[in-house]
Amino acid sequence: MRFQIQQRERPGAELGAILASLAEHTEAVLRHFSDDAHGAIHTIRTDMKKIRALLQLTESEISAEARREILTEVRAIKNHYGNSRDEIVLERLLHRLATPLEATVLPEIFDTSHAQPAPPTEEWIQRAQHLADRFRALPFWAVTATAVRRAFAKTIRRCARDRWICRQLQTDAAYHNWRKSIKMLWYQATALGDPLARPAAKVSEDLGLANDLANLRLRLSPLLPGTLPEPLRIRMERDLADLRKSALDRARALH
Repeated sequence: MRFQIQQRERPGAELGAILASLAEHTEAVLRHFSDDAHGAIHTIRTDMKKIRALLQLTESEISAEARREILTEVRAIKNHYGNSRDEIVLERLLHRLATPLEATVLPEIFDTSHAQPAPPTEEWIQRAQHLADRFRALPFWAVTATAVRRAFAKTIRRCARDRWICRQLQTDAAYHNWRKSIKMLWYQATALGDPLARPAAKVSEDLGLANDLANLRLRLSPLLPGTLPEPLRIRMERDLADLRKSALDRARALH
């Protein structure tokens, strides 16, 4: 599936076609969900995040009401299986961090009873199909190159602001927000063929790994002291700090 605009001076129609293709791809993945449920969940969530990022490039010409309705649907599809996948990701991360000896003393922490998610109902397949139909019906032909460049510049400024906030606050919430804006920049830059795509991808990778560690730390925080081996806890904190520092350093290439 092509994910790059070729006609930079007349991007609107292509942008609409890419958005429709992403929704159609999600529909196809939902129809073949049982072939690889966990891979399907990851693909669906990625498709929805790409749609959200590219739709942001149309904020000048596509009505706020239409974009709001689409984003509500995108969020619902993205989050439908999110919780079950998050539990599995965090469990695997904890066991990757632990040494063989530490792994033998880890308590049962995660609820992986949904390890095999149920196939989607026809309703969810139709919702993805309806999303594709919406993209084909909206007037993307009106989206101009000037408006796209302006929206892309806004994303770059948002990333710079979020990076500054992270440096000042150093909180999980700040880094979570920065991760979302960096991912948006990465997807937009990729679609536009902009050279910022490569450094944004590297920063996104660091922030993604750091986000998993931050979520793991939060998930483990209610445990009684001594439940987890102290060396394991120290490694988690060290890896989290290293990844965040790497992201801050790498992001200098974006501004």
